[in-house]
Amino acid sequence: MKEGWQNNNFDRMLSHMKAVNRKSIEVGIVESKKHPSKGRVYETAQIYQWMEEGTSDGRVPKRPTLRPTMKRFKLLAVPLVNNLMYSSVKSGNYMGALNDAGRAYAKLVKHAIMSLSHPALSPYTIANRVNKGTSNPLIDTKLLHDSIGHKVV
Repeated sequence: MKEGWQNNNFDRMLSHMKAVNRKSIEVGIVESKKHPSKGRVYETAQIYQWMEEGTSDGRVPKRPTLRPTMKRFKLLAVPLVNNLMYSSVKSGNYMGALNDAGRAYAKLVKHAIMSLSHPALSPYTIANRVNKGTSNPLIDTKLLHDSIGHKVV
């Protein structure tokens, strides 16, 4: 950041700060995919909502990964913003820094999905999985995991 001030880049820094202020980073399922299951087809976004919130009938318990990950790592935002301003002044590319931040958070959410173990799956669910070797509640086909991404809007 100091380098920006020393090179008289204050106007460019202000311009980038204003542009960034109008942007946001969305992390989650940015492009929903079709997921066939027992003769039906569901959108991965719908499945992820059921995992995050559970179902009203209680058949699917809450297994949130998105919101807890964002809450747990919110302090990462400070160094990411610092990097954003430094990178944008140096390279003139604030969108690259925003995309880096989005990729970092998406990777954290994917890690949360891969490591989730509670609440445990029922024996019935485990027996009826596509991938018989897994008991992770959110991993069977990896379609949900692979649908997680980010976009800058």
